[in-house]
Amino acid sequence: MRTRVLAAERILFTDLKRFHTRRLTASSTDGLAISISLVEPKDRPYPRPCVIMAYGAYGVTCEPEFSVPILCLLEQGISFAIVHVRGGGEVFGRWSKNQAVEDLVRGIQELVSLGIVDSTMIFGWGSSAGGSLFAATAKRQPGLFTAIALVAPFSDVAGELMKPGTPSSEIQEWFDLETDSGRQQFTLYNPMDLASVGDTFPDLLLIGYELDDRAPVEQIVGYYDRVRNAVPAARIDLRIVPEAGHSGPSDPFEKTRVSAAILSFFICNLESRLSLAQKNLGLSS
Repeated sequence: MRTRVLAAERILFTDLKRFHTRRLTASSTDGLAISISLVEPKDRPYPRPCVIMAYGAYGVTCEPEFSVPILCLLEQGISFAIVHVRGGGEVFGRWSKNQAVEDLVRGIQELVSLGIVDSTMIFGWGSSAGGSLFAATAKRQPGLFTAIALVAPFSDVAGELMKPGTPSSEIQEWFDLETDSGRQQFTLYNPMDLASVGDTFPDLLLIGYELDDRAPVEQIVGYYDRVRNAVPAARIDLRIVPEAGHSGPSDPFEKTRVSAAILSFFICNLESRLSLAQKNLGLSS
C-alpha cells in the first residue's frame, strides 16, 4: 500500500525518522476484526513497554494524530497504540459496552502475542467514557495492566443513568437498567463493583476536574474509595484539577500540567519496575 504525503511540518528537537507507524488487526471474541494503530521507536528491542489508548463511545472515532505527550513517550522508548474498539466511529453495527471491553483485551493480547509489547509493562490511558472502558477492563482482568491513568472517568454509570430525566440516548449508549438483559450486562461491566478483583490491581492515576458535570468530583472520589476498600494495597494517586470542566483546563499551561502528570506517572512507574527487575537479576546471579 502506497502512502502519499500531502503536507508536512518540521518538528524541532527530534528526528521523526526514529519512529514508525503501522496498522495491525486483532480478532475479537466473536471474530470481528479490530484495528490497532501503533507508533513505536525503531531503535529499541522487542518486546517494548506500551501505552494503550481506547475510547469506544458515542460514535466518536479515536483518530491517530500528532501529539507532543505521545512524542515524549516515544523518546523514552515507550510505544503507543490505539485499539479501535466498538462504540466509536471505526466499527459499525450493533454492539455493547462489554464487547468493547473484549475488543480492548483482545487487541492488547494480539500485541503481546506478536512479541511487540512486553506483557509486564502495559499502561492504559482512558478519558471520560474511555476511562470507564479501562476501569471496566481492569475489573475483569486486573492483572492485564501495569498501571492506568483515568482522566475524568465516567465511573458511576448506574448513578448517572438512574438520575431523573436521563435522555433515552444515554440509556441506549450505555445500559437500560429497566430490563433484565440490561441489568445483567451492566453487572458484568460495572466499574464500581470490584468484589471479584482479589489482591491484584494496577497502579492508578485518577484525575478529576473541579467543575466537571459529566464526571463529577464525587464520582471520581467514590471510585477511589471503592478501589481502596477492595484492594487496600493498591497504589492510587488522586488529583483534582481546580477550575476545570469535563474537557480539562482551558489555560494551555494548566493543560500542559495535566499532560505532564500523566507522562510522569507512566515513566516513573516504568523506571521503578525496570529498576526492580535489574535488582532481581542481580540477586539471582
